[in-house]
Amino acid sequence: MADLQVENLHVHLGDSYVVQGVSLTVGEGRAVALLGRNGVGKTTLLRAIMGLTDPAPRGNLLWEGEDLVQQPSWLRNKVGIAYVPQGRRIFPSLSVEENLLIAQRPARPGSDAWTIEQLYSLFPNLRERRVQRGTSLSGGEQQMLAISRALMSNPRLILLDEPTEGLAPIMVQRILDVLKEIRRKGIGLFLVEQNFHFAKELTDEVVIMQAGRLVYSGERLTADQISDVAARHLGFAVSPSPH
Repeated sequence: MADLQVENLHVHLGDSYVVQGVSLTVGEGRAVALLGRNGVGKTTLLRAIMGLTDPAPRGNLLWEGEDLVQQPSWLRNKVGIAYVPQGRRIFPSLSVEENLLIAQRPARPGSDAWTIEQLYSLFPNLRERRVQRGTSLSGGEQQMLAISRALMSNPRLILLDEPTEGLAPIMVQRILDVLKEIRRKGIGLFLVEQNFHFAKELTDEVVIMQAGRLVYSGERLTADQISDVAARHLGFAVSPSPH
């Protein structure tokens, strides 16, 4: 089973105690959203899961029964975990297609590999811009490219940091539709997100972080529950869903 099990994870960055004993599970093929105010440790948690914090965290990070907490990030990607960072971080000197090819990995036994043509079908804008440099793309197109680049590694779980940040509503809807399609293919998602309705519509479970700790976890929230959770843990009211 390709479950991600985070057990009592602690991350120190310099003198700051950023992630304080976090435990959670993202089951195979499931989607979990991590919400919270800015600066509470959400991005650091994703980076720790991907092996991008220095020093390495304390605790356990189990994937198919193997503890990856001391393993390098390239190995985590090799076993099936991909990362779409905040700000996208595409390679600006490479073309769209070169950005995709550089991330390509073989498919795992018994599964089909993602192809560039499949990704161009998901994101037709990228086909039209396949020879353009990454810096020439709009913010939404760069997010399309970042997600497509993650898929080229044929992952079973994708970590996404603020996938809708700075995007126009029409592009947010497009990203939502594509991530739903990815889910239908059995790929798990663990995302940091500020858009509560986007998170609720896409994911099975919402967890909330405050000051480095998880303070709430809930599944299949009703509209009333959403308003209550947002008021108690995020400090703001949530307007009715636009969908």
